Amino acid sequence: MGWAYTACWSASFYPNVVINWKTKSVEGMSLDFLHLNCLGFFSYTASSLGLYASDTVRDQYSRRHPTGIEGRYNYPLVRFNDIVFGAHATLLTVVLLVQLYGSGYRRLPAQKISHSGYSILIGSALALGLAILSVTLFGSTRWGLEWLDVVNLAGSIKVMLTVCKYMPQLWWNFKRKSTRGWSILAIIFDFSGGVLSTSQLVLDGYLQDNISGVFSNVSKVGIALSTLLFDVMFIFQHYVFYADSNDEFKEDEGLEPLL
Repeated sequence: MGWAYTACWSASFYPNVVINWKTKSVEGMSLDFLHLNCLGFFSYTASSLGLYASDTVRDQYSRRHPTGIEGRYNYPLVRFNDIVFGAHATLLTVVLLVQLYGSGYRRLPAQKISHSGYSILIGSALALGLAILSVTLFGSTRWGLEWLDVVNLAGSIKVMLTVCKYMPQLWWNFKRKSTRGWSILAIIFDFSGGVLSTSQLVLDGYLQDNISGVFSNVSKVGIALSTLLFDVMFIFQHYVFYADSNDEFKEDEGLEPLL
């Protein structure tokens, strides 16, 4: 099940890359979405890698989440496929940015990063950077921060960016009254991955007799649930609200980015 959700979520990145390549255009995509998505998956990969591969982080996690049984330890419910998915997703979000800036693809004059988008990007990067600096310089004694806190912060940033990145894309579709250029196939893959990811996390918790660990994995459960919610909204936009307009390509030069 773990590799199944990895395959679905990984596949969800390709339809938009292909559409952009075929049309030589990125007009269907919100620039806020593209940039927040890239930073988000970088944060997710860093968080998952820390929980999976760092003995220091895993020991700190086990100490904070005791089982109450001597000789038995709780460890993060993170698998190798989580790392593979995160690294692959980060790479594909970079490819989308290359299509935006380095390929000469068309975009509308109104397609700009909003002021709120800039604020979220800068604020997230600063928060993560300051946390890393604090632990590096002062260890866990000065401010009470440990590497587990840095990893959890990276995961929380990813959850926050997941919510923030979809809202501008919903708005962009609404302003154009169309989902043209925004692949519904990507959303179907994304939705399937969210269902499988949540199911795998619950199953792992049940098999390890560690259901509380499901909710301790902030990034994974938060991403899955928020993904499901927004994917349903995109499905309604495509098949219900703007179904008739998706056969026509609209270029409205007067559109403004979400502020």
